[in-house]
Amino acid sequence: MVGMNKRLTTIEKGMLQVTQINRTLTTMVHNFGELKTNVSNVETDVNKLKSKCDTTETDIASINIDRDMKQMKKDNSETNRNMQGLSDFIDDFRAKHESNVKEVSGFKNRDEQDGLREPENENTENMIRGFIKDELHIYHKLELGNVHRFGTGAQPGKRGRLRPIVARLIYHNDLAMVMSNIYRLKGKQYGVNKQFPEAIEQARKVAILL
Repeated sequence: MVGMNKRLTTIEKGMLQVTQINRTLTTMVHNFGELKTNVSNVETDVNKLKSKCDTTETDIASINIDRDMKQMKKDNSETNRNMQGLSDFIDDFRAKHESNVKEVSGFKNRDEQDGLREPENENTENMIRGFIKDELHIYHKLELGNVHRFGTGAQPGKRGRLRPIVARLIYHNDLAMVMSNIYRLKGKQYGVNKQFPEAIEQARKVAILL
């Protein structure tokens, strides 16, 4: 009988331990479930935070891009203003230059010969070519644009003031050659001079006076 009681006591202790172990396992399972839930909540919060960070980064990038675009537009507007100012300056310079060129182009390659008699039915170009050859000792053919008497004076074949001859030289090198040989006319009754527009002639006179 005593042995039976010992066995029952041992069994009860074992059952009590099993019950405690079961409770412990139940508690651990519950705690694990809570931990899993907490981990899931933390993961959700992390994802939300990451999403906010991404949104903030996107907003910052957008702000930077917008600021850069505004600065680029400002710089572009300033560049356009500068380019317009430069374009206006170039247009104004070109207009003035073209005006000066138009005024000077007809005169810069002209020579004026004074003192050559004006016979009736003269061939002025042939006269000038002969003059260039005989008096200036230039023997190759110069390219002449137009040759004519200038102004009013004696009628052909009659006495009076001689009209000068204006000859336009096509090439500047020809003009330079003519001007480099006019020393041969020293002491003679005729000469060669460059002809300038009235405005330039007046400016030259003022410069000489200064």
